[in-house]
Amino acid sequence: GHFDMSAYDSYFAGDLVDDSMDEEGVESALKAIAELPKPVGYTGKSYAAV
Repeated sequence: GHFDMSAYDSYFAGDLVDDSMDEEGVESALKAIAELPKPVGYTGKSYAAV
């Protein structure tokens, strides 16, 4: 298979940027995809540990 050695090198060299998104960015992104098809059985509930 294909293995991206340059990305591997960048990761271990510490050259990758740890980017984050603020709450407004998250809301905007979710709004932009709201009308896309949902997986069968999608409930919209989060099952992440609280």
